[in-house]
Amino acid sequence: MMIGRGQSQPASQSGETYYAAPIITGLRKTDKLNSSPFDFYHAKLVDSIIDNPRLIIVGYSFGDLYCNQLLDRMYAFHGEKCRVVLIDYWKIPDHEFKWHGEYVLSQEQGTFICKMMQKGDFRGEMAELYKNKTRHGYYVSDNGNLMVFSKGFKDAASYIKDIKQFLES
Repeated sequence: MMIGRGQSQPASQSGETYYAAPIITGLRKTDKLNSSPFDFYHAKLVDSIIDNPRLIIVGYSFGDLYCNQLLDRMYAFHGEKCRVVLIDYWKIPDHEFKWHGEYVLSQEQGTFICKMMQKGDFRGEMAELYKNKTRHGYYVSDNGNLMVFSKGFKDAASYIKDIKQFLES
């Protein structure tokens, strides 16, 4: 039993029952955000994105629309002051980006990357990010708003000084 909840299962605005849990999983996530403590967590996330132009995203699939909508507004809120570090693991060989083969990023992830780069459709623009690969193996967008580590968290952690410098730039 979670503190602040009654004994019955909560229902969405449409009357469908959903099961309360200590984390938000499954479908109908936006319905689950309307109950405590998740409504407070979501409000804190919104406030943090509005108040702070710096963000580190680690291992996020970009599969949650409510989060994507907030992340998509980072550039709108902060413009050129926006600094986002994206850390993920992509199965992409160092020499190529394939968008219709086995190395495909999700449409949502590509869209977010292009918004941070201030570019159009990600299928045509990811090559631009790729050409900005540093000698260390991470990528920085031309506009200086996005730093991408595609070899996982362990690799990114070895560049903590670079990440700090980027976020403070």
